[in-house]
Amino acid sequence: MESQKTFSFQIENSAIGVLFINDSIPVATGFVMGKPNWVITCAHVDVLAPGEKFFQAIGSKVKVRLKLLNVSYEGDIAIYEADTLISNKPLLMDTSFKFETKKTIVYLGFDQKLSTTVDTKILIRKSIIEAAGIIEVGKLKTRFIEFVGEGIPGYSGGPVFNTQGEVIAIFTQSFYRKGLKSISKEILVNRAFSIWPL
Repeated sequence: MESQKTFSFQIENSAIGVLFINDSIPVATGFVMGKPNWVITCAHVDVLAPGEKFFQAIGSKVKVRLKLLNVSYEGDIAIYEADTLISNKPLLMDTSFKFETKKTIVYLGFDQKLSTTVDTKILIRKSIIEAAGIIEVGKLKTRFIEFVGEGIPGYSGGPVFNTQGEVIAIFTQSFYRKGLKSISKEILVNRAFSIWPL
């Protein structure tokens, strides 16, 4: 498993990785935060890819079995727990980040196009927040941001960072939107939800 490191802050390899279904099929990104044996990812991964979940950190050859600890389908976030320690340096969270446009963010995700079941690649990207606000899903209200950039399916569940390397959101989905300057051209827009409630 490989990653790209092209930004000023360092990300602990053991705190980032790929979720596998039944120990063999890579499906999404996950990250260690909160506790050294907790893995955070999107709740829709649990729905769309049923089966036993495993986590493999960047640089590791070991897949760790996970069990679902807590889930919010409305907030699209799931917390899994491993029986063993995954990372001595879980990612830190910035709970004071202001969800505003024009701010620089960094995000990463498992790239399905460049990966195989044996060699998975996680890429790091930088973008600017294009839209920000509050979304209501069922009874839940949460902050969200939207930004332009690569976001193929494997990016789901990946962390979104501020420029100091602290987690501010979780990558939840991508969709195409018509560009303003060209009616025929579509732009890939990514959406990420806050990982703490309002």
